[in-house]
Amino acid sequence: MSTTSLESHETKDMRTESGVRNPAYMMVRAWLTELSDVVHQSVAATNGIWIGLASCCFSENLSFPKKLVECESIFGIVRTYMSYYRTMLEQYEGAFGQLQQVNLILASEIPRVGLLPVRGTPSSQHEQTARSPDGAGRGFFS
Repeated sequence: MSTTSLESHETKDMRTESGVRNPAYMMVRAWLTELSDVVHQSVAATNGIWIGLASCCFSENLSFPKKLVECESIFGIVRTYMSYYRTMLEQYEGAFGQLQQVNLILASEIPRVGLLPVRGTPSSQHEQTARSPDGAGRGFFS
């Protein structure tokens, strides 16, 4: 059984003949590493927030029936439901506030990383593709 390289022709173009990586390849790799770190931190923080919210909701849901059974009147039941919904609303508000903070931090970090350095393409090609409905999908699905 033989093994073949799955490396694309675009990746091969990024290498020089001697096997040493091209500076453009190294620049893109460094950019992707930095961007990956920023996104990873954001995803990890988001997961932590959702897990915390689920844990609080779960514990609140488990304690709710016990509180409901302890009610002696209809007013006690209404107060218990109001307390339950108020607590859940506060927990959701807190979680969404934290998620907004994570998104704001991510939005401020992305420009710091900068744009991906790519090869330029002729502007006439973009203009023609954008204006021509026949050429809009050219090369994407063929």
